[in-house]
Amino acid sequence: MTSARWLHQTPPRFRDARPDMIPDDMRVPWLAHRGNVIAFGATGTGKTFATYALLAEKDPQIKSWMVTTIDGAVEHFRNGNEHDMRRSKPDACGLLVLDDVGVDTMTEWASGALDRIINRRHERMLPTWVTTNLDPSDGGPLYQYLGNRAWSRLVSDAHVVLMGGKDRRQA
Repeated sequence: MTSARWLHQTPPRFRDARPDMIPDDMRVPWLAHRGNVIAFGATGTGKTFATYALLAEKDPQIKSWMVTTIDGAVEHFRNGNEHDMRRSKPDACGLLVLDDVGVDTMTEWASGALDRIINRRHERMLPTWVTTNLDPSDGGPLYQYLGNRAWSRLVSDAHVVLMGGKDRRQA
């Protein structure tokens, strides 16, 4: 059963996300230390669907969560918009999911704001989940996109989940 909060925060496209869409290794952080997760794979392999399915399942256990793109997080950070609750800001919510990392153009200001968000979350030991098509390996495309400092803090305790398969949208 999904919560009213999950239904309110979940876009209609992802409301049919089901537990069978969650890869077993994506559940590991919930069973172990609840650290960062990087869901990495080709376009359309179900990274975002799996994330919303897990959020539907775990919503009651999470004090606050936010799913957004980097542009959305940075804009939220810039405006100081607190969405009715003090802890819903991207640098302080219980779980931040940065969806489709690598799609948005990274300006110098956005890079600095994202670095501050990731650093604050790292210092507070708040989990940050990332869905991306960019390889998260050291020196790889995700490293190049985020920069050394943000990448290092994000991957330091991250569980990397490789999402394989064909593009669900093309099936």
